Amino acid sequence: MDDDREWNDPEPTSERERRTRYRLAGGLVGLLAGVVFFSPTLSSVGPLLWPPGGARWFTLLLTVGLSLMLPLMIGAALGESYARYRS
Repeated sequence: MDDDREWNDPEPTSERERRTRYRLAGGLVGLLAGVVFFSPTLSSVGPLLWPPGGARWFTLLLTVGLSLMLPLMIGAALGESYARYRS
């Protein structure tokens, strides 16, 4: 009876793929939390970013981008530790 099926059962996901999913989900949650937490600051910086140009603009853009990288990295690290905890 098993030979009559048109498809095979899906293979279980590997440990690496599962950890990658947890890292990605944790990083996105961390990024979202950072954007929500820093939303007043980000909205006040927004007008300073337009019109683009100059060294000051690039420095401000890098500061905003790198400040959002920290919550993303923390969320990814928490996702990794949760994946290790579950395995």
